[in-house]
Amino acid sequence: MERQVIVSGVGGQGIQVAGQLLGHAAGLDHKRAFYYSSMDGSQRGGASDCIVAIGTGALRAAPIIEQSISAAVLMHPNSLAKFVARIKPGGLLVYNSSKPPDAITALPLAGVAPASATARAGQSPVGQPRRDDVALLYIPADELAYKELGNPLVVTLIAVGGFLEASGLVPLDTAKEALYKAIRPARHKHVPLSQKALDLGAAWVREHGLSQGNKLTLFPVRMEPERLMV
Repeated sequence: MERQVIVSGVGGQGIQVAGQLLGHAAGLDHKRAFYYSSMDGSQRGGASDCIVAIGTGALRAAPIIEQSISAAVLMHPNSLAKFVARIKPGGLLVYNSSKPPDAITALPLAGVAPASATARAGQSPVGQPRRDDVALLYIPADELAYKELGNPLVVTLIAVGGFLEASGLVPLDTAKEALYKAIRPARHKHVPLSQKALDLGAAWVREHGLSQGNKLTLFPVRMEPERLMV
């Protein structure tokens, strides 16, 4: 069994740390993982994407071309434009609803209707999606990062915490432990804050649930390893 997850946003949102976190968490959970990253020339402000494939047994070739994916954690409107159409039916879309749709600078969204009024908690920030075959989870990650934790650098970890709560791909406690692998030792002082960010995103989902959709068939998933990783 294999699942593919795209994490996408802009430099400075912690996209690459989030992707590495998912890969390391999979390893700690006795699964296999591939991690691939793509960044524009500018580390902060440029596009930042990564793909993580997680499964048991041998994994297929990395989904680094226009292949379908199981889930996406998208932190910027441009990311939504790029990846919304690639999610498999029954998959999961997690979107940072703090980013208004008028921030889009790429082509109009593929598969998403025009924007509606400002989104409230649990509602779509980009109008009524035409993708009624995927589960939708909208988390105001920027607001939570500023108001609850006072640090914008953990915004993507909040969304990842919500993703893990909704998908069950790896246990949240395992992801919190994996932060010590995803964050380089010189920055381990930031691990406690990052763990709080994961907890905050998971708590948001427990309180608010999925924003829309009851077609989440690829998740939650229980992956039993064929053998322990060595």
